[in-house]
Amino acid sequence: MNRAPEITAQAFFKIAQPHSVLKADIVSKYVIAWANIIIRGKLHFKKEARAYVVDLFSGCGQYEDGTKSTPIKIIDEALKADHLRENLILRFNDNQVEMIERLQGHVAAIPGVTSFKNKIGYSTYDAESPEVLSWFTKNNQGPRLPMVVFIDPFGYKEISRELLRSMIQIPQSDILFFFNYRRVNAALGNEQFESNMNKIFGPERVQRIKTELATARPAERSEIIIRHLDESLREIGANFVVPFVVVQEDEEHISHYIVGITKHEKGFELMKKVLKQHTTIGPRSRAKFGHDLASVERDKQHSMFDALPDPIGELAAQVYQAYTGRIITFGQLYKQHHPTAHYTESEYKQAVRRLLLDKRAYALDEETKPSRKTIKGEQAVPEHLSIRFM
Repeated sequence: MNRAPEITAQAFFKIAQPHSVLKADIVSKYVIAWANIIIRGKLHFKKEARAYVVDLFSGCGQYEDGTKSTPIKIIDEALKADHLRENLILRFNDNQVEMIERLQGHVAAIPGVTSFKNKIGYSTYDAESPEVLSWFTKNNQGPRLPMVVFIDPFGYKEISRELLRSMIQIPQSDILFFFNYRRVNAALGNEQFESNMNKIFGPERVQRIKTELATARPAERSEIIIRHLDESLREIGANFVVPFVVVQEDEEHISHYIVGITKHEKGFELMKKVLKQHTTIGPRSRAKFGHDLASVERDKQHSMFDALPDPIGELAAQVYQAYTGRIITFGQLYKQHHPTAHYTESEYKQAVRRLLLDKRAYALDEETKPSRKTIKGEQAVPEHLSIRFM
């Protein structure tokens, strides 16, 4: 959970802060969407459909002001669907006994919560304990059930490459974790915390990061650290890493990132979709996904004559370069190209519309079906639409 080190868990759960509400919304929506895709797919092919949802630092589930946090939001949504109640295996862990006891009380008060087929699990282990590691290693060796894990600790000490590796090795595993950029950035400049940094990045990479940071401008530090985090995670099996930057209200600098990790294109697609829905950043921000109200205000103050970045134009240029002289359906194009970029399906459709409007591409279907559907004033770009790139 996003708490400064001097704040106790008890104090943290008094009043929900906007960035904490945002985090709970992102995680709960991703988890439920992920579970729907995984479980429905398994049921369709009449396969074992159980799937794990694990929250390693669950907290008590609800703030004293009544705001629900991640565990309760997930349970509320899962109870709405029979296939989720039948197949989800929920496991909530927090190393503070009081937090788990309060969570159990809040969960017990939810109407219909006993209708879950699999009993909700609670535990109070340290995240790096043998017991927690065994959850992932045993699942990988045994039933290999799909698993989505949320990791949201105090600071960063409980996050390590070995812990993440134990999760990533499971064939159908997705991870969302809280990366406390502010504290990691400070720790990379302090020899006292080098062992903690080694756990996250590995010793050799820590030295490379420090070398780059030594000559970096302040604005470049976050890009360097996140790039190395991405590379470090790929070394232990991640295929896709999606960072969501968070600048807290009334602040100018990055507080933390919510980082999504997956090995699968479908998971990557879903992460981009959910994170895009929660993105509020200025057009000049270097981040693709994030919550940064300060950047929105800064960009409003720029002169109206300043040229704004054009991400759709950039994507259109990438697509045009990749498919010049070819004929391909939109569905094929999107499936082939989206794993290479942090753009959503909606943005690909906007890019294709731009190319069609500029006559750099033509819709072959319009020779026989000249009037495609119009949705909110824009022509639809269905999967089957055949496109010739000039």
